[in-house]
Amino acid sequence: MAIPRYFLLKPTDSLGTAMTRVSANGEGFAAVVDDERKLLGTFCDTDGRNAMLRGVGFEAPVGEVMMKKATEMSRLPGELVLDKGKVVDIVKIARPPVDGVVMAGGRGTRLRSVTGNVPKPLLSLGSSTIIERIMTNMAAAGVEHSWVAVNYKAAMFHRKIGTGERLGMAVDFLREDAPLGNAGALSLLPRKGPSTVLITNADLITG
Repeated sequence: MAIPRYFLLKPTDSLGTAMTRVSANGEGFAAVVDDERKLLGTFCDTDGRNAMLRGVGFEAPVGEVMMKKATEMSRLPGELVLDKGKVVDIVKIARPPVDGVVMAGGRGTRLRSVTGNVPKPLLSLGSSTIIERIMTNMAAAGVEHSWVAVNYKAAMFHRKIGTGERLGMAVDFLREDAPLGNAGALSLLPRKGPSTVLITNADLITG
C-alpha cells in the first residue's frame, strides 16, 4: 500500500527534514523506517521541539532523537499498521471539532503611547492586522469557528473581523460589559458550547 512520503523518515534524515515532513503531513508525526520500511521508531513534532531545547541542531540525524520504544506509539495522533514489523499503512484518527476563543478585550495600556486609540490586536502587521493573522493561522489549522471576546473599542473589532468569512472561519463575539480579567470571558461561552476549545490572546505574534 502506498504511504505518502511525508509520513516516512529514514534515520539518517536531518531533524530539519523531519520537522518539515511532520508539518507538511498535517498530523504532526511520522514513522522512522529502514530501506525495507521496517519500523525503527517514531517522530513527533514534540520530539523535535524538545531536541532543539536541548541544543540539538537541525542537521542532526533524526535517528538520534526519535522514540524507539513500541510503547511510545500510543502517544501518536494516528495508528501505524504493521505487517511483520514493516509499516504497511497509517490510519489517521478522527479529531473532535475545535472552536477558537480569541481574547481581545484588553485595553493595551502599556503601549498606549504607541498605539494611540487603536487596540493592540488591530495594529497593522504587513498587509493585515495582528488578530487577523492569528485567526487566519487558526483557520489553516482546522478551526472552523471562533469566539472573539471584546470590550475596549469593541465596534472596531466588529467592523474589521465581521462574520469571519474572509478569514476562513465563522465568528461570533463575546461582549464583556466590564473587563473580566485574563480568562473571565470564558464564563460568557454558551452552556452548550464546544467541548474542546483553543484559547489564545489576540496580540501574540509568532512565525
